[in-house]
Amino acid sequence: GQFQVTKSFSLGETADLTVDFQIPNLRGRTESFETVRNPAGQLTRYRRQFGQPNQIGLQGSGVLKWRPTAQDTVGVNLQYSPTWNTTNNGSIDYRPSGAFERGRFGFADYTDNFTAELGADWEHRFSPEFSVKGVALARATGVNQDDIYNIFTPTGTAGPNGLATVQTISRTTEGGERVGRGFATWRPNTAHTIDIGLEGAFNFREVTLDIFNDTGAGPVATILPVSDTRVEETRIEPFITDVWKLTPQLTLESGFIYESSTIKQSGDEVKEREFSYPKPRLIATWQANETDQLRASIAREVAQLDFAEFGTSINVVDESSLIGNPNLEPEKTWRARTEWEHKFGKRGAVTIALFYDQVEDVQDFIPRTICTVIGQTPCLTANQRTYDAPGNLGDGARTGIEVRGALPLAPLINNAEIRFSGMYQETEVDDPQTGESRRFSTERAWTYNASYRQELPEWKAAWGAVAKGVSDKFEY
Repeated sequence: GQFQVTKSFSLGETADLTVDFQIPNLRGRTESFETVRNPAGQLTRYRRQFGQPNQIGLQGSGVLKWRPTAQDTVGVNLQYSPTWNTTNNGSIDYRPSGAFERGRFGFADYTDNFTAELGADWEHRFSPEFSVKGVALARATGVNQDDIYNIFTPTGTAGPNGLATVQTISRTTEGGERVGRGFATWRPNTAHTIDIGLEGAFNFREVTLDIFNDTGAGPVATILPVSDTRVEETRIEPFITDVWKLTPQLTLESGFIYESSTIKQSGDEVKEREFSYPKPRLIATWQANETDQLRASIAREVAQLDFAEFGTSINVVDESSLIGNPNLEPEKTWRARTEWEHKFGKRGAVTIALFYDQVEDVQDFIPRTICTVIGQTPCLTANQRTYDAPGNLGDGARTGIEVRGALPLAPLINNAEIRFSGMYQETEVDDPQTGESRRFSTERAWTYNASYRQELPEWKAAWGAVAKGVSDKFEY
């Protein structure tokens, strides 16, 4: 459930303040079923999982809008969200024959978990044709998590309290982001709108991970590589865009961003790398008539790296660990898309889109061999161990179709409509272990969502139903 209070205040003729207070409270239960297969596709184990989250939080925010002059607009927003979460979870693993293999049952306590954000923007309009705007944002996050698990096996040795193994895990995460953006908007004539500006950012993430196993003789530390590390990124992006209205029916939007960044990693692994990427884009829109619009676009995009993948993480329920990879590179994608939109009636519309993505450095899991003895050069074979790690596979492709729309049902059913959306796609990349072509990990082949809603004005109410589905998700 959720409790929310929102109030707006007028601070004179030129300023308004809106405050919001929420108490989100989520309790529930999840159950899932997983199969694990080797590269040949043979079943090696299957597992049943459950989770029972208990999430209690607070969220307070304030938004100030101020117009100090007729040409200036200032905005300030502040948000703070602490939460106190716990989760009971576990899994039971079975061999292909159905024999019990392992059971894990435990409790996760998030002793410190918060996000805080402060943002501000200022716009000055010199004239209807020229204005400047500045935006600043600061965000901070922190999570402390303590887990304890009881692990059972058919032949496990007696541990504390007669259990096979007791595992305790302590992890901390601290992150932050600082972003500044300034740009000018110029309308030299009725055909062109030009934006030119600069964005700079600093991001960081620092993590620790400590694991102890007790089989009866006391806690013994399990050391994983790259489990204590800090990653920092400094990024700068100059950009320019031009929206050109060639005719009343045809608009061409062109843009260019040049991204330059430096990523530094310290702690268990020390690394510094520099990146630079040009990111052009071109979008053409043709309004064929009052009911039909065609859009075509091509753009080069560079994915934002997830700093969580630079440090080691562990999933106790799935009995897996992912070793941090300081050599991870972002995906680079050329995206081509064609879209047709048709409107009918006052509220009816349907959109069909075809897309093709050419992806470089597809991000997925790769095998990474680590030396378990820090500083040993060359590393002896006996001290080498191979883990799963986030990494890059090489080139891949994504091809698909999307459909979405709204269908009013009047006069058959008054005040009622059906909304729908769906996607089908095929992805292809070469697997680093088998060399065979396969789909992208975790990306679904199809999804759909259809909803029915009817307004009941005489009751001041509405009712409806939703049907949705997704294809299976595969991880390699």
